[in-house]
Amino acid sequence: MKKTADAIEKFGESRQVACPHCGKEVRMMMLRSSNGLGMFGVSVLNYKHDLFAICPDCGALYGVDRSVSKKQAKASADRYADIPADSLIFQQVLPLKS
Repeated sequence: MKKTADAIEKFGESRQVACPHCGKEVRMMMLRSSNGLGMFGVSVLNYKHDLFAICPDCGALYGVDRSVSKKQAKASADRYADIPADSLIFQQVLPLKS
């Protein structure tokens, strides 16, 4: 029986931010990754949250700085975060399908 409950879910969109990779002003799609203890895929205690941002124009994937992630992890998905461009840590470029 698996004792962890790991999930990645859509967390909304950022406000307008300049993508550090392509330079365009965009609303990035936000994803939240949660790790926690639970059973049968149901989380009982979440102990680690990470936020990721994806540029819709160039497909750049960013990890969001942990201090910003911790603050925003407590917010609900309907309160979109102000994610400063300097808190985005480049990971890779994703191949987006048109």
